[in-house]
Amino acid sequence: MASLFTIEARDYANIAFDAASRAMARNVILALCIGIFLAALYSVYQRSVPGGIVRALIGAGAHTPESAKSLEDLGLSRNPFSRLEVKRNTMLKRFLRPVEGGEGAACRYYIPEEQKYAAEVRFEKGGSPLITLILTAACSLLLAIVLIKLLPGLLAIADNLMK
Repeated sequence: MASLFTIEARDYANIAFDAASRAMARNVILALCIGIFLAALYSVYQRSVPGGIVRALIGAGAHTPESAKSLEDLGLSRNPFSRLEVKRNTMLKRFLRPVEGGEGAACRYYIPEEQKYAAEVRFEKGGSPLITLILTAACSLLLAIVLIKLLPGLLAIADNLMK
């Protein structure tokens, strides 16, 4: 019985596709599908952590230096990822404006009114993260199986075109 992730062995007149080539092709397909899942995981993280900061600031009405809020005010100071994102995320820094004189977790931030819509669109939540990850994992697995099963047929077509 062949595995779902085994590429069927066939002989081609014009294409050399031995066991090593089949293993490499399988690994490339699997790496591509794992990359798709990792990209989805990163997207969920971006919408959850930096997006949570943006949504919290917008929800708190922090649109001016006077109405600015700190991570502590927003209830996000205990999350180390929130602090890291505020310091290092360049996309988040495009929208957040620090208030002069604040340092570290006590620093207060606001999102200018003219950038509120762009920040909302960029960091919208967009569904359940768990469902997104489960669907992406399932689709990536299905894509890997389909590509692995179709590859011998595609190679046969390419081999016939070379005659």
